[in-house]
Amino acid sequence: MSRKIEERNDTLNYVRNNGRATKMIPIADNEFKWVGLNIPVIVKFDNLNSQKKFSLKFPDEVASEFTAYTPVSSYSPSNLNAFSGDYYSSELDIIYTLKVERNGIMLYVKGDSVATLTPIMNNVLKLAPYLTFEFNEAKDIFKLSSGRVKNLKFVKR
Repeated sequence: MSRKIEERNDTLNYVRNNGRATKMIPIADNEFKWVGLNIPVIVKFDNLNSQKKFSLKFPDEVASEFTAYTPVSSYSPSNLNAFSGDYYSSELDIIYTLKVERNGIMLYVKGDSVATLTPIMNNVLKLAPYLTFEFNEAKDIFKLSSGRVKNLKFVKR
């Protein structure tokens, strides 16, 4: 899930993939509150190291962490081939197959094509807005995350 923090009309905004923005007002050093909601949503920025990070906290929920990255819109054909293969999850007892098709990676589950995965950053592909496939450098393991489900491990066979 990609998000941006942008300044619009002298106000800091939390911007979603669809371009919708929520204004934020400062409440402490590196801490902001969303404007216009009935519940307090807090955004905290981490300036302790060179990597840009922020957390988003809704009431009674664990904070979601976000890290700045350089978007990737496509991979070279040789890079795409590295993703291909059968990946097994012992937690789900299922095999996901990834194949190169039409200059993209197609996901198959139980032999049925599901959808083309979209690259969003180095070694990370997504399906729809919330399902992410995060690969290790060797591309022999990926962790699947969606919503509250995080880091389901799949190993290449």
